[in-house]
Amino acid sequence: MPIADRLLAGALTCVLVARSVVGGTDPSRLSLATGTASLDLHLLTLSILLITAAARGFLNRSAVGVGRTGVVLAVALAWLVAAAWMAPYQHPAGFVVWDALTAFVAFYLVRQLAREPAVGDGLIPVLLATAFTSTMLALPGAVGWAVPGAIAQPPTYLFPLLLLTLPVGCVLGGYGLRAGGWNRLIVVAVLAMAVVGGMALVPPFLADADRFGDPWPAMAVMQSNALFGSGPGNFAAVANEPSAHSAWLHLGATCGVPMLAVLLAALGVFAAETRSPREAEMSEPDAGVRWDLYAGGMAGLLLGFALVMTDKPRSTGVQSLLDGGIVAITRALLWFASLALFEGVFVSGRGVTRSLVVGVVLVAAGAAFSDAALLPAVMLPVSAVAALAVNRSKPVPEASAVGAVTRWWLAPTALVLVLAFALLSWFPATNTARAVHVARARVSDFRTEADWVGKVLAKDRRAMAGRAEAMLVSGVITPLTEAWRYDSGNAALLAEWSRWVLVQWELHLAAATGPGAERKLEQAADIAKFVDGANRRAIKFDPQNAERYADAFASMVTLARESKAKRVERLARAEELLTEATRRDGAREARMRYELLAARFHFADAAQQAEASKGAIALLKLDRAAVGERYKLTESQRRQVEAWLGGPEFAAGLLDDD
Repeated sequence: MPIADRLLAGALTCVLVARSVVGGTDPSRLSLATGTASLDLHLLTLSILLITAAARGFLNRSAVGVGRTGVVLAVALAWLVAAAWMAPYQHPAGFVVWDALTAFVAFYLVRQLAREPAVGDGLIPVLLATAFTSTMLALPGAVGWAVPGAIAQPPTYLFPLLLLTLPVGCVLGGYGLRAGGWNRLIVVAVLAMAVVGGMALVPPFLADADRFGDPWPAMAVMQSNALFGSGPGNFAAVANEPSAHSAWLHLGATCGVPMLAVLLAALGVFAAETRSPREAEMSEPDAGVRWDLYAGGMAGLLLGFALVMTDKPRSTGVQSLLDGGIVAITRALLWFASLALFEGVFVSGRGVTRSLVVGVVLVAAGAAFSDAALLPAVMLPVSAVAALAVNRSKPVPEASAVGAVTRWWLAPTALVLVLAFALLSWFPATNTARAVHVARARVSDFRTEADWVGKVLAKDRRAMAGRAEAMLVSGVITPLTEAWRYDSGNAALLAEWSRWVLVQWELHLAAATGPGAERKLEQAADIAKFVDGANRRAIKFDPQNAERYADAFASMVTLARESKAKRVERLARAEELLTEATRRDGAREARMRYELLAARFHFADAAQQAEASKGAIALLKLDRAAVGERYKLTESQRRQVEAWLGGPEFAAGLLDDD
């Protein structure tokens, strides 16, 4: 076996294993709390592509093409890029594109092992060992054992991962029975995967009343923009639903109907390309230990553990770190033991190829009922399995000397991809994650200091507010400001910055006493402009998201409640923002109107009380007519509105009279 192919197999093993450890449920990075482990693995995968391309150039070896399946997948990737380009909010769309590109790169890299089938087939036991380990780690949670460090819930990617690997596991189990000896334990391992996977996944599935989801939000989004959809990563903001409960519906809603057509075509081409698997003699058994797989697995386990630990907040306790170490050690023992078991059977025959194809088809079928298939932790192994199936079916010409252009074109292309990813996604996201961790770690200290501002005597309030503000600026606002310089298209980061600058404005008002009060008020007015400007820019970046309008609304209400300056203008602006937010998400109306009404009652004089009371009556009517808890006031809000009207009985009388 060429050493270069073995090194590539080891590198792919490292990525596949590390990806299973990292997992990840927020590929669009909509939450500021999302770590950067997935991005680190993307950078590693692209770097492997660069090294592979350079090595083939130096060795003067021709590359293996991606085949007809790869060509159609490239078309799907191109359409995804177009949909991301057309997306109203491009920040999450860019990360989704890199996820898909990394999966395509994995498909290409596995295809490069086609000339050495014994090397590429080693990835089959790697994938089985990974699936077995992930399933066994879900066992304590499935049976209700309170084991420190155990996984309480099965990982999100477990269902499609089992669909992908159980078919080939069953085939290898049959080989193990025929081989005899310790190889018979493969049957036990595969049965354990099926049983424990069922125990971990079936009860939550049956307990979820919305397990099949409501297809109409996704269908409505798809109908509104059938060509390019709402944009990758924008589904939740547009549909006001956290999930489409179907990968196919999700893709149609976010990337348009043509994306569905292209992916269905890719599935058909894949089935046709793998319809006639090659005979068993394509693969010769490899004598000796597959050190590339074991070394790659060890590197992947260590890398995954390191990435998970570095993603944890700085406030993470020692016990949490110890629990993570327990999981890591258990995972390593399970993975190496299961790899030794699965790797002991010679992978041969057409049955293995057909089982790989069945696994890919099962994942595609299961994607109709779950959107977990779109997670990077699923797309990567699915790409690897699809490439292995093509490798075992499609004849590959022998390596030959090629021209300089053919030999070297991929290396500079890969270098451009690495640099583009590092500069456009990895570096900004890493800075943001680091800044958010730093800021949130210092929030508790700031709150302790800020709580004293309202408790001290008036003569000491200015000094206390000044100290709290200095702590806020240095510990929270400054790190977020630095992050925003590199991640300026992140609307969530801008909204977070705006919220804390609003707190700075409140501290400025508290310090506006005694000499220099006018200067403090002028500075507070400037800060209020920054808050309004930041919210307007966040809305411009993410115009479809009701959350952005709700954030700006909350800021306007606070500014109007705490200061008389421009109160009428700010209340009018709050009304506009409320209208825009509820137009995108009607469930927000009652509770947002409550916040606006609370501000009016806070500063209303006798002449304004009647107008505010009319608003309270209208709000109770809205609450009474609402269907569903999301559309109603909370119980405490309802009691407060009734108190503004003179009590529950008097409020009920006003509603009946009106």
